[in-house]
Amino acid sequence: MRRIEERLEVFRKSDFVGCGELLKKTLKYARGEWPAMKRVLECGDVELSNNLSEQMMRRIKMNLKNAGKIGSERSARHNAFMYSVIESCKMVRRNVEDYQKSLLERLRTASDGDNLTNCLPCYLPA
Repeated sequence: MRRIEERLEVFRKSDFVGCGELLKKTLKYARGEWPAMKRVLECGDVELSNNLSEQMMRRIKMNLKNAGKIGSERSARHNAFMYSVIESCKMVRRNVEDYQKSLLERLRTASDGDNLTNCLPCYLPA
């Protein structure tokens, strides 16, 4: 790593003479990011990419984009509720469609005053 640091310093001192514009830009970027890159190289536990976290956030970002077109506050509340139900099913590893069928059956047979807390995805039997 010392050799890399030395080479980056040589390029910096020479003001990147003899480098094309793209290489010059790349070397300036590498020099600026060197402390972070060095930590990644020294510690094998650091992830080189954030692609996994970006992929996990893609659905949330798309929902946020679509939520701007909902049209009313009431619709937004319904959308947020359904999104919450779906994510809750995923969290407890329940099939969303099966849960919805069970829930609708339970609600169909429920009476006024029934405690429906046990209808949450983590309680309702599969």
